[in-house]
Amino acid sequence: MYRIMIVDDDLILRKSLVEQVDWESHGIEVAAEAKDGKEALCKIEDIMPQIIVTDIQMPIMGGLQFTEIVSRLYPKIKIILLTAYEEFEYAKKALEYGVCQYVLKYESRETVLEAVQKAINQLDMETENERQREQSLKLERKKFYREICCNKMTHDEVYAKAKELNINLFEKCYAVLSFKIESLETMDEIQFIVQTKVWFQAIEDAIKNRCNDAGYDISFFQGKEYLNAVLISGPISYENEFIDMLKTEIEKLQRNQSIYLYAGMGRWYESIEHVYDSYMEAIKVNQLRDILDKVYKKEEHPVLIYRPEMSAEETTEELVGKVKNYINENYSGIDLSLEQIAHQVHLSANYVSTLFKKNAGLNISDYIIRVRMQHAATLLTETNFKTYEIAEQIGYTNAQYFSVLFKRHYGFSPIEYRNRNKR
Repeated sequence: MYRIMIVDDDLILRKSLVEQVDWESHGIEVAAEAKDGKEALCKIEDIMPQIIVTDIQMPIMGGLQFTEIVSRLYPKIKIILLTAYEEFEYAKKALEYGVCQYVLKYESRETVLEAVQKAINQLDMETENERQREQSLKLERKKFYREICCNKMTHDEVYAKAKELNINLFEKCYAVLSFKIESLETMDEIQFIVQTKVWFQAIEDAIKNRCNDAGYDISFFQGKEYLNAVLISGPISYENEFIDMLKTEIEKLQRNQSIYLYAGMGRWYESIEHVYDSYMEAIKVNQLRDILDKVYKKEEHPVLIYRPEMSAEETTEELVGKVKNYINENYSGIDLSLEQIAHQVHLSANYVSTLFKKNAGLNISDYIIRVRMQHAATLLTETNFKTYEIAEQIGYTNAQYFSVLFKRHYGFSPIEYRNRNKR
């Protein structure tokens, strides 16, 4: 129901508007009436009408003064002026105060109802526009937090964008959560991708509601493997209480969704440009989770906060060394893949790929080819195996493809290489 207030010092006219118009059948409630602007102002705060129908000429406080005050204090309220013929120019002045429309005072009640319905249409349109603006702003803010997590931005860049989106960055603390899901059921890749979206939404709804109740703002965004969230709190964050609350919520989600759910968390920072650092810390915790499980059991620590010493649990060189050793021992496997290698070292495929290239200077796939070609060269010079037999022994089912790779690597076909180097 839409609430209207009718203001007129003429009791007969006012009562006829209140009682002789079928407001209710049009979804309208006359929430209050008043004999002048002063009385109406006293009632506004209690009933908060969406529409006011008011006369211009009234004692104590006239309609024009009343309209000016209402438009300034309550700009969303729609005002319809009742005016006499001789007040027409006077009524036009009221349009400067955002008056919705005016109606000649002694016109039919249907005319007044029609004016109120037009005001309702304007309210509906403004409400929808406001909803769309809020939705657009919400998406832009979500994009903002994703960008500052995934890209190292300067202080000026971050604050300029925040100002544009009307985001208050002062006296705030920031940390990033990254949620990791493990399914209890066996499912194919497509099923898992689809189901992950469902799980992510359930996690987002539950965690967001709980965080908001506890006084934290939170903004989620989905990554390729993890559901991430930027946490925003006041200048003081009660970390232990927050972790206990989050742990309780994760345990509920695990039961309700039949999943294993863990969260890596970056450290709290007092400046928003360090959200990127907290995000990288949260991701690192998730990527090292299986290694860290030796010290921090998942069942006891579903939420694990990054500490610098965690990176030293196993050095980059040791991890890359493990990858190389595994490839050197399993190069002949036809199904040797990045995913298989990552599984063996208990890390995500993306992380292993990035780590290996950064440390070794080449992609894992190129390293596998290099190892296979080295073994192929040895077999060509020290044995009499045929080309297709050598291809099979180093992990290729297609001898022609092997020959192409070999020539690309050594500059000679396998037969040419053997003729030049056979012992």
